[in-house]
Amino acid sequence: MSADALKQRPPLARRAFPVAAPVETVYAFITRHEDLGLWLPLVRSVDVDHRRAGTDGVGTLRTLNRGTAGEARETVTAASPPTLFAYSADDASLHGLIVGHVSVFRLAAEGPQRTRVDWAITGRAAPGLRGLFARLGMALFIRVAARRLRRRFAR
Repeated sequence: MSADALKQRPPLARRAFPVAAPVETVYAFITRHEDLGLWLPLVRSVDVDHRRAGTDGVGTLRTLNRGTAGEARETVTAASPPTLFAYSADDASLHGLIVGHVSVFRLAAEGPQRTRVDWAITGRAAPGLRGLFARLGMALFIRVAARRLRRRFAR
């Protein structure tokens, strides 16, 4: 997925926040699939399949064990270290709440020891109350994950 295509989708949820670490360090941490449980809510473990991945990691499949929430299957769709990382979750993983999910991280250095993370989740939310629940859930998901990332690198 091209960077231009990523810009065309309006977000269901978005959060921009600073992290007290160099951009390369933050990028390496958020793209280390095996450590997603350290900062993403609900994630207990991750199985990673690199067989279809290119040298940039695009095509990597990851299966997140989320306990009672079940498994989530995700595919890395864009990677441009250290400033862009994106992945999609398959529709079944989100129980029909969101169709066409894409999560995009844009990172920018704000100094040698500070990174600005802009995280947007896009897709089509289900209609009615299920869609409202999906949007609120994604906003909460990003908020909790952002707090965990900031704490991870707090000085």
